Amino acid sequence: MPVSLEIPDEVLSALRLPPRAIDRELRKVLSAPRLEILARVPALQPKSIAALARSLKRDFKNVYADVMFLADLGLIELKAEGRRKTLIPIVRFSGIEVDLGAAA
Repeated sequence: MPVSLEIPDEVLSALRLPPRAIDRELRKVLSAPRLEILARVPALQPKSIAALARSLKRDFKNVYADVMFLADLGLIELKAEGRRKTLIPIVRFSGIEVDLGAAA
């Protein structure tokens, strides 16, 4: 099931950005490395963010920052497990839909 990110018209109006600029900003939020994380977590089912970073062949610090950013957006769930409270990233949807309202 896809998750829907709707950007209200009043937010788009407040941004006062042309559609191309909105597209550029959206690409910063959902960058290729972040989209790769969202796409690969369900298949990899990593036991930690460190395991995810190793699987993606990316630096832990950068993967951790991307995972935390996506968790703040509600796109990744983090489950603390074990005595050390290891954070396990979980993605529970199959796609993302973005509604740009009047900007489309």
